[in-house]
Amino acid sequence: MANVAPTYLIDSAEVQRAFDAFSALRKAACAEPHLATNPYFTALQDTAYARFLAVFEAL
Repeated sequence: MANVAPTYLIDSAEVQRAFDAFSALRKAACAEPHLATNPYFTALQDTAYARFLAVFEAL
């Protein structure tokens, strides 16, 4: 059996939603600089960025 590349069903709206979430977190970080030292907040940013990057690269 031949190797088959996986197919991802990602649309630009999903990429936009992921970017919007990451962007909102970055705006909050700019408005509230103390959040940069909050490990819970930075975990949210890391997750939002990873999800955006995953769907953007799949597009």
